[in-house]
Amino acid sequence: MPRVEEILGLPRDTALIFAMVLGIVALQAFISALSPLLDWLIYRRDRAEIAWMRELDGRLLTTSDLGVTLENILAALCDLLRVETGFVVGVSEGPWHPQAILGSRRAVQQYLDSPAASPLRALGQARTAREDFVRAGDFWIRPLRTKSRQAVLGVLGVLAPGALPELSEAQRQRAQRLIQQAELALEDRQLQQGVFRVLWQIAPEIRSLQRWQSFPRYRDAPAWAALEESPIYSPDFSRAVKDALSHYWGGPKLADSPLLKLGSVQRALQQNGNRPLNALRGVLQEALEALKPPESDRHLSNRDWVLYNILEMKFIRGWRTREIARRLAMSEADLYRKQRVAIEAVARVLATMEEERRG
Repeated sequence: MPRVEEILGLPRDTALIFAMVLGIVALQAFISALSPLLDWLIYRRDRAEIAWMRELDGRLLTTSDLGVTLENILAALCDLLRVETGFVVGVSEGPWHPQAILGSRRAVQQYLDSPAASPLRALGQARTAREDFVRAGDFWIRPLRTKSRQAVLGVLGVLAPGALPELSEAQRQRAQRLIQQAELALEDRQLQQGVFRVLWQIAPEIRSLQRWQSFPRYRDAPAWAALEESPIYSPDFSRAVKDALSHYWGGPKLADSPLLKLGSVQRALQQNGNRPLNALRGVLQEALEALKPPESDRHLSNRDWVLYNILEMKFIRGWRTREIARRLAMSEADLYRKQRVAIEAVARVLATMEEERRG
């Protein structure tokens, strides 16, 4: 029998490595091809729902996807208008948070921070149906609207100290199509965020139902008792987290909190001198710290850093809502929305900590 080295002209170890890589790739391709058949066999009654979830997974537009899409649209539009710098800001994320920047990031950020950008806020909140570029400083800005044209999704701007170039009819139509694509991307992302917020709100209930489903049908007293007593499976778990945070430094909502039943709190008693309230504060602080992003990502364009700051300023420092909104450069209504999201995030962290320490 001829040796592998003689047949392939490669060392035996190299041939084995290539064979392993090809085997892994082939196995993954086989599993992917077989997956629909397995789903059909396992989920016969839920085939339509499984197919829809698979299709939905492929259509979701992440923050990174949105940024890439808007950058591509900006590149085509700037090329058409013969300019080098442009940006898109989304109103839903705060009027000053850029969703995409093309060209000089420094010039865009300086503009957004300057008084020259004051028309930007007015344009983002306008209810009029203006559909053209208007001059604001060295930039020309234009609102991006929903399909119904009743609400503003964001603002698009391009850097052009002089007048914008005259466009032919064909060029104007192409520019309009690009702007419509940007509007569609922003609106789709906004709708998806609404769906995600609803899912985050019902996440504790979903976890509770899944846990009940995983237990056997006969009654096993210790298992059922643990399921019934743990507050993380309660529909009001997020409310309990909010109440405990609101009386973080002491009060009836902390002293009588159902979170005192958490296993993580019971385990923290010894480290806190057998004082339940101190143990609960320590567990809440641990959950808050888990939301804090790495130091390199601690800026106000990072969602996790914004959520952490809202919780830390509101519940730990005790700042007023108006002070927090001014510090984070957002409206009070936007602050209340993000505060709800932040509390849900703490609830998820606490539930994860509890399940990991149990398992």
